[in-house]
Amino acid sequence: MVQGCVIAEYCSTLQIPAGDEHLAKKNLEVPMSKVTNIDAVRIGRIMRLERKMRDLSQTDVATAIGCKQAIFSLYESGERRIPANRVAAIAAVFGLDQRIINPEAA
Repeated sequence: MVQGCVIAEYCSTLQIPAGDEHLAKKNLEVPMSKVTNIDAVRIGRIMRLERKMRDLSQTDVATAIGCKQAIFSLYESGERRIPANRVAAIAAVFGLDQRIINPEAA
């Protein structure tokens, strides 16, 4: 499945309260200026949205996946690619399909 299709599938499953759809759209939109890897930014936005919906801090997630908060912050902002050995842990924390976190996942 193509990454864009996986993200679209993910978006269709979100349980957004009526009237708050604009928040999800705003959180998933990616400005094109200065973006070097659009997928990394979109994946980061999805992780931020999932984290906030679960009322977790970056430190909470970082601890759960075995890294420092500063590193998780870079994943979430799209400034650093998520290594393959962290994909399953991140997907498990958020209850997501691994293909959302890693477009190359089978």
